[in-house]
Amino acid sequence: MSTESVQVLGKIMRILDSFTPDQPRLTITEIRRITGLPPTTTARLVRTLVDHDLLRRTEDHYSIGLRSLSWTEAATAGSDLLEALGPVLVELRDLSGETSGAYVRRGNSRVAIAVELSQRSVVYQARVGQVMPMHAGAAGKVFMAFSDDIYRAAVAQEGPDAGGALSDLGALRSECDSIRAQGWAYTQGEREVGLNSLAAPVRDTSGLIIATLAIGGPSLRLSPEVAERLGPEIALSAERLSRRLGWRDEASPADTPDMPARNRPTA
Repeated sequence: MSTESVQVLGKIMRILDSFTPDQPRLTITEIRRITGLPPTTTARLVRTLVDHDLLRRTEDHYSIGLRSLSWTEAATAGSDLLEALGPVLVELRDLSGETSGAYVRRGNSRVAIAVELSQRSVVYQARVGQVMPMHAGAAGKVFMAFSDDIYRAAVAQEGPDAGGALSDLGALRSECDSIRAQGWAYTQGEREVGLNSLAAPVRDTSGLIIATLAIGGPSLRLSPEVAERLGPEIALSAERLSRRLGWRDEASPADTPDMPARNRPTA
């Protein structure tokens, strides 16, 4: 593939990535603002995507085209990660009593690819396809802690004006060091007041972080004391999932059969 073709493909992906569950319909002006592409380039590529049913036009707005639906089942069926996630997330939900989920990187953000909602009355309402920032929340912090590239990209995109964790880069780096050392992250109210979260890394065969497992719940239940108990558990679940996906850590014990179901702790 030529360099020019690669560049065009990258621009197309930027356009398609502009659409999220929170912004499913965009005008051409909004697409241009989000992608930063020149007006003529945006108009030409959007027109091509409409012609191939990858985008659909309704008056002045665009949305993802129906052709993409034909790839969904094949993508799901072909994903070892998605196939292995189901029982792991159910176990984490039952263990913690809170909503569990898995996230992958999409550019400088993270997106939920699987969710198991808590069966309690007051719960964190996560949803598949939800896009969130890297620098806020345990799942994003894990990506940043275990990948210098992701850390630098998130900091460069948001900058200190984003507030929160990025307003003190020294503290953020120290936090990432601690997350890496203990193998899991815990955050309190970073994305939403009263919402706390735990997360741990999932690795591929080469040891790269390809996803994060996470638990999210109300602060009155997912307290620091509960996090100290559940943190090692979610790290263990993530390690076992990584091993199913082919990761091998020379420093870890030999593979063992799946552990029996663990009792759900009281929060």
